[in-house]
Amino acid sequence: MRVISKIVAPLVAVLLTAGMIMLGFWQLDRAAFKAKKQMMINSRLNQDTRQLPSSVVDIDLWQYYRVRVDGEYLPELGFFVDNVVNNAIAGVNTVTPLKIAGSDTLILVNRGWLAWGNDRTFLPVIDTPGGSVSLSGVLVPAPEDPFYLKNPDDTGEQKELWSQLDLQRFRKMADNEVQPLILLLDRDQSGSFKHIWQFQGDTWIARHKAYAFQWFGLAFALGTIIIVLGYKYIMYKEKK
Repeated sequence: MRVISKIVAPLVAVLLTAGMIMLGFWQLDRAAFKAKKQMMINSRLNQDTRQLPSSVVDIDLWQYYRVRVDGEYLPELGFFVDNVVNNAIAGVNTVTPLKIAGSDTLILVNRGWLAWGNDRTFLPVIDTPGGSVSLSGVLVPAPEDPFYLKNPDDTGEQKELWSQLDLQRFRKMADNEVQPLILLLDRDQSGSFKHIWQFQGDTWIARHKAYAFQWFGLAFALGTIIIVLGYKYIMYKEKK
């Protein structure tokens, strides 16, 4: 039994060290991936504004570009996305579809953030510009595969209050084609509210690198312990 334990313990320690090293390299890979994505975002944001076509666009070819689009707001299909916190204040993002001029294609426009009032049973009252508007903003991907603890209610008193921005849910409500990207409205645009989103910053990149350093540090510490204990065991056996 003692022989088995002497074999198993070092083996487990070696496996743990190898696992920590692998996790460290995985964190570095994530940092490199996000750094590359950040470079792509920065490059596209710095290019000239494009005119968004009425036909449905390809996500990869259009995401993070600045665009201009003409059309008409459809406030009757608008909704609020709940649980959006800004400076420790709870609020909502205001989302209103825009019918693109010369077509029946819709695009969801995130018009910005609004704080909740004293009573959450009353949704924010907002004004939406009527008639034709010309908007500019940045195209971003919609959240993928939203998770619900229970099925969303599209018939209740607060059917306009959504727990998350769900493009597939909106597609089921609308009878029109819907662009696969969300337009984050520029600050100076008609019907815009407070903007709390940002596209730049390496917070997550630095965090992944810090995690990698932690895993490599743990692996080094454990590896050192293995070597020291192994050396002491060999010296002990030789003295016997």
